[in-house]
Amino acid sequence: MLWDIFGEDKVLFGSDWPQSENLELNSYPNIMNVARSYLAGKGRIATEKVFWRNSIRAYRWVRRDARQPQA
Repeated sequence: MLWDIFGEDKVLFGSDWPQSENLELNSYPNIMNVARSYLAGKGRIATEKVFWRNSIRAYRWVRRDARQPQA
């Protein structure tokens, strides 16, 4: 539902890890698997947007190191 409302340009990945680590199903690998599984059908560009590209605009970060990806 949120995907339909906001779309790939406004969704960011986030987690409560490591605070949620004490809950068995909320291990970081499980959280990542759920996110990756959901995004698998959305395509590579949408996946990149959710995992990092959308954060550029949201957090107004600037590239400070040549090893960082370019937007």
